[in-house]
Amino acid sequence: MVLEGELLLDALPPHLTQRLIGRLTRHGPLAEGSTPGTLRAALSVLAQRLQWAMSTDLEYPATMAHRTTYHLAVPAGSVADCITALREAGAEEISDGPPPMHGWEMRPTGPDGALERHSIYPPGGREVTAVFAELAPDAASHDRVAQLSALAEHHGGQYAGASW
Repeated sequence: MVLEGELLLDALPPHLTQRLIGRLTRHGPLAEGSTPGTLRAALSVLAQRLQWAMSTDLEYPATMAHRTTYHLAVPAGSVADCITALREAGAEEISDGPPPMHGWEMRPTGPDGALERHSIYPPGGREVTAVFAELAPDAASHDRVAQLSALAEHHGGQYAGASW
């Protein structure tokens, strides 16, 4: 949905964001004190339900949990220490597994600058996921990305994104 994307990019004018939050708090699904992140989550649920309504193959979508799953790419030898640091940071759930197939980026290599595909995961690396309560695009989410980026780099890896 376009509005959800604009919210994630912080491209929606703040007055419009606040107007939507206010109206949906008074007349809809948002609770008092909602943030741009809870607005984005509500718009995501609405989009999923609209997709369900237009299809005969989908099941009615469950209510979305209001939390974010963050993904870190770390060397296998750093997983235990990374998990300990995530627990200390207050992660609700933590898991690790093999790197996903989509963790690739294009980098220039060689003297002519030709692009080659490289995994964002270190050789033998793992994907560590951690669930936290903040929602994008709230300021707490931006702070969490900075914290997790630093944590991943400290353990020889990198921040690999978030999902909802």
